[in-house]
Amino acid sequence: MNNAQTCIIIKELCKKQNIAVSKMLAETAIRRSLIYDMEKRDYTPSAEILEKIADYLNCSVDYLLGRKNTVNGEYSIYGNNNVQAINYSPLTLNSNHNQSSREDDELLSLIQDLPLVKKAEVILYINELRKQN
Repeated sequence: MNNAQTCIIIKELCKKQNIAVSKMLAETAIRRSLIYDMEKRDYTPSAEILEKIADYLNCSVDYLLGRKNTVNGEYSIYGNNNVQAINYSPLTLNSNHNQSSREDDELLSLIQDLPLVKKAEVILYINELRKQN
């Protein structure tokens, strides 16, 4: 299980449903430090905790774990046909943040075409590359 990838998926689902992660954790009676522990300490939550989160976010545990690209059997990122695609505009690759290059635009276009799980993997990879600099 890739805990960092699961955190990205949880955060994206919360964002798309306009739910604060802290609110979701409070309403499911899950400790507030869970996401931090998963990301920074590689903590693996129990099946019961993942099930609570999946139920709250209206998806399967498999989806949270990145095993499935569908929510409730529908080929929609979040199981709601009214939800628009993920906006990755904060992912700016060019050091000049005012203007993106053709390569940046091409990379963002490629990322937008990927399923959510693969997008999470790309984000993790980019973060690893940034750490190396």
